[in-house]
Amino acid sequence: MRLAAAAAAGTLALGGSLAWAASKPKSGATYFSTKPSVEIFVQPGARSVTLYTSCGPGTAISAYWDSPKLSLHDNSFSFDKQTAVNKVQDQPFTTTQVKATVLFTGSFKNGKFVGKVHLGGSSCAESSYTAHYSSHGGGEGA
Repeated sequence: MRLAAAAAAGTLALGGSLAWAASKPKSGATYFSTKPSVEIFVQPGARSVTLYTSCGPGTAISAYWDSPKLSLHDNSFSFDKQTAVNKVQDQPFTTTQVKATVLFTGSFKNGKFVGKVHLGGSSCAESSYTAHYSSHGGGEGA
Protein backbone atom coordinates (compact mmCIF):
# COMPACT_ATOMS: atom_id res chain seq x y z
CA MET A 1 0.00 0.00 0.00
CA ARG A 2 2.82 2.42 0.86
CA LEU A 3 4.55 1.59 -2.41
CA ALA A 4 1.37 2.39 -4.37
CA ALA A 5 0.94 5.67 -2.48
CA ALA A 6 4.59 6.61 -3.11
CA ALA A 7 4.23 5.81 -6.82
CA ALA A 8 1.05 7.90 -7.02
CA ALA A 9 2.78 10.79 -5.24
CA GLY A 10 5.73 10.53 -7.66
CA THR A 11 3.35 10.58 -10.62
CA LEU A 12 1.60 13.64 -9.25
CA ALA A 13 4.91 15.39 -8.65
CA LEU A 14 6.10 14.55 -12.15
CA GLY A 15 2.83 15.68 -13.68
CA GLY A 16 3.04 18.91 -11.70
CA SER A 17 6.57 19.60 -12.93
CA LEU A 18 5.56 18.90 -16.53
CA ALA A 19 2.65 21.30 -16.22
CA TRP A 20 5.02 23.93 -14.84
CA ALA A 21 7.49 23.41 -17.70
CA ALA A 22 4.73 23.97 -20.26
CA SER A 23 3.71 27.28 -18.67
CA LYS A 24 6.80 29.10 -20.01
CA PRO A 25 8.50 28.96 -23.41
CA LYS A 26 11.64 26.85 -23.51
CA SER A 27 14.88 28.86 -23.60
CA GLY A 28 16.67 28.46 -26.94
CA ALA A 29 13.73 26.61 -28.52
CA THR A 30 11.91 27.14 -31.80
CA TYR A 31 8.13 26.96 -32.19
CA PHE A 32 6.59 26.38 -35.64
CA SER A 33 3.32 26.77 -37.48
CA THR A 34 2.90 25.67 -41.10
CA LYS A 35 -0.38 27.46 -41.92
CA PRO A 36 0.38 30.29 -41.79
CA SER A 37 4.15 29.90 -41.92
CA VAL A 38 5.47 31.16 -38.57
CA GLU A 39 8.72 30.51 -36.70
CA ILE A 40 9.27 31.83 -33.18
CA PHE A 41 12.82 31.59 -31.85
CA VAL A 42 12.99 31.91 -28.06
CA GLN A 43 16.29 33.56 -27.16
CA PRO A 44 18.51 32.09 -24.42
CA GLY A 45 17.08 33.08 -21.06
CA ALA A 46 13.52 33.11 -22.52
CA ARG A 47 13.15 36.88 -22.11
CA SER A 48 12.90 37.72 -25.80
CA VAL A 49 12.03 36.22 -29.19
CA THR A 50 12.82 36.73 -32.85
CA LEU A 51 10.18 35.94 -35.44
CA TYR A 52 9.93 34.86 -39.05
CA THR A 53 6.81 34.66 -41.18
CA SER A 54 6.15 34.16 -44.86
CA CYS A 55 3.06 33.87 -46.98
CA GLY A 56 1.99 33.16 -50.51
CA PRO A 57 -0.18 30.93 -52.65
CA GLY A 58 0.38 27.20 -52.14
CA THR A 59 4.04 26.48 -51.49
CA ALA A 60 5.25 29.68 -53.20
CA ILE A 61 6.41 32.60 -51.05
CA SER A 62 5.24 36.05 -52.09
CA ALA A 63 6.36 37.96 -48.98
CA TYR A 64 8.41 37.35 -45.84
CA TRP A 65 9.60 39.20 -42.75
CA ASP A 66 12.27 38.68 -40.08
CA SER A 67 11.78 40.56 -36.83
CA PRO A 68 14.21 42.38 -34.61
CA LYS A 69 14.56 40.92 -31.11
CA LEU A 70 11.27 41.47 -29.21
CA SER A 71 10.85 41.32 -25.45
CA LEU A 72 8.54 38.78 -23.84
CA HIS A 73 6.22 40.29 -21.21
CA ASP A 74 4.18 37.75 -19.24
CA ASN A 75 5.05 35.18 -21.95
CA SER A 76 3.58 37.42 -24.70
CA PHE A 77 4.91 39.64 -27.47
CA SER A 78 3.41 42.13 -29.88
CA PHE A 79 4.71 43.94 -32.96
CA ASP A 80 2.47 46.40 -34.81
CA LYS A 81 4.65 48.83 -36.75
CA GLN A 82 5.61 49.97 -40.19
CA THR A 83 8.81 48.24 -41.27
CA ALA A 84 10.51 46.67 -44.30
CA VAL A 85 8.82 43.54 -45.71
CA ASN A 86 10.49 41.49 -48.43
CA LYS A 87 8.31 40.88 -51.50
CA VAL A 88 9.30 37.99 -53.73
CA GLN A 89 8.91 37.75 -57.48
CA ASP A 90 9.41 34.38 -59.17
CA GLN A 91 10.42 35.13 -62.74
CA PRO A 92 13.06 36.33 -62.66
CA PHE A 93 13.59 35.58 -58.97
CA THR A 94 14.06 38.84 -57.08
CA THR A 95 13.28 40.24 -53.66
CA THR A 96 12.33 43.83 -53.06
CA GLN A 97 11.98 45.56 -49.71
CA VAL A 98 8.79 47.57 -49.32
CA LYS A 99 7.48 49.61 -46.40
CA ALA A 100 4.48 47.91 -44.85
CA THR A 101 2.73 47.52 -41.53
CA VAL A 102 3.43 44.20 -39.83
CA LEU A 103 1.09 42.87 -37.16
CA PHE A 104 2.47 39.89 -35.23
CA THR A 105 1.15 38.95 -31.80
CA GLY A 106 1.65 35.86 -29.66
CA SER A 107 1.01 34.48 -26.20
CA PHE A 108 2.48 31.30 -24.76
CA LYS A 109 -0.22 29.08 -23.26
CA ASN A 110 -0.36 25.34 -22.61
CA GLY A 111 3.01 24.63 -24.23
CA LYS A 112 2.47 26.57 -27.48
CA PHE A 113 2.32 30.08 -28.90
CA VAL A 114 -1.02 31.32 -30.25
CA GLY A 115 -1.58 34.62 -32.00
CA LYS A 116 -2.17 36.54 -35.22
CA VAL A 117 0.06 37.61 -38.07
CA HIS A 118 -0.41 39.95 -41.03
CA LEU A 119 2.06 41.36 -43.51
CA GLY A 120 0.45 44.57 -44.69
CA GLY A 121 1.01 45.46 -48.31
CA SER A 122 1.06 41.79 -49.32
CA SER A 123 -1.66 39.66 -50.81
CA CYS A 124 -1.77 37.58 -47.62
CA ALA A 125 -4.73 37.93 -45.30
CA GLU A 126 -4.45 38.32 -41.53
CA SER A 127 -4.28 34.83 -40.05
CA SER A 128 -4.39 33.13 -36.67
CA TYR A 129 -1.68 30.60 -35.86
CA THR A 130 -0.72 28.00 -33.29
CA ALA A 131 3.03 27.36 -33.10
CA HIS A 132 4.28 24.16 -31.45
CA TYR A 133 7.73 23.30 -30.13
CA SER A 134 9.75 21.01 -32.34
CA SER A 135 13.22 19.60 -31.88
CA HIS A 136 13.14 18.40 -35.52
CA GLY A 137 12.92 21.70 -37.39
CA GLY A 138 9.99 23.35 -39.15
CA GLY A 139 6.77 21.90 -40.37
CA GLU A 140 5.37 20.33 -37.22
CA GLY A 141 3.06 23.19 -36.24
CA ALA A 142 -0.60 23.55 -37.08
